[in-house]
Amino acid sequence: REPKKYVLISIIQVIINFALIILFVVILELSIMGAFLAGTVSIVVVTIVTYLYYFRRIIFVFSKKLFTKVLKYSLPQLPAVMINWGILQLNRVFIYEYCSEAELGYFSIAIKIAMVMQIAIMAFRSAWGPLAMQIMQMTEHKELYIKFYRLTFIAFTIIAFIVFVLSKPLLYIIAPAEYLPAFPIIVFIVFAYAFDISNQVLGIGIGIRKKTQYMSYAQGITFIFVVGFNYLFIKEYMAIGAALALLFSYVVKAVIIYIFA
Repeated sequence: REPKKYVLISIIQVIINFALIILFVVILELSIMGAFLAGTVSIVVVTIVTYLYYFRRIIFVFSKKLFTKVLKYSLPQLPAVMINWGILQLNRVFIYEYCSEAELGYFSIAIKIAMVMQIAIMAFRSAWGPLAMQIMQMTEHKELYIKFYRLTFIAFTIIAFIVFVLSKPLLYIIAPAEYLPAFPIIVFIVFAYAFDISNQVLGIGIGIRKKTQYMSYAQGITFIFVVGFNYLFIKEYMAIGAALALLFSYVVKAVIIYIFA
């Protein structure tokens, strides 16, 4: 229940990530390895600092009853988490296989810049869970969920557009001039993120009814489409094709979650 601190931590992580990208990629000229290294180091640093800050407030207790409930709710979602990680990484495998290292570099930088949008996404996720549970207690909860889905989709579409507009100046700051072809890739990635975060609201019924295995079913079906989209688009449009595949895969996932929910 400390969304302001959560957002602050997210902003700090993004700032550290961009600073390290400038250090590793621009100054030390570590190329793509520098971009990956920047992401890893920023996560580790923020995790350690956050743990040290909250260490005295952490109370280690164990409840078998609660632990059993948590496992019943969360374990069916484990395949969904693993599949989602695969969806996010598979495009790089296809780019590496069918394109040049330069295209892989463009896509990686585009992903890094699109991460600016993660500040809003993380803030929304931290607030949506408790809010969704409160709405569930209201008699008009179905209408409210529909309204929130529409508002969420519109809001994050606007945020995606703003991030895309600001991405070109950011691209000039954090990357050499040869990475400018990454600019058109960003638009598809940020709108893919807008679709994906909207799915959090769309799938609320699955979580409320504790049928969390359906999230894994949805991710599994989506993964099949992702393989096809990556194969078709990356061979034809290279790094831009990878971003297109990501966008279309999240649209497909939205449809599947809507059917299940």
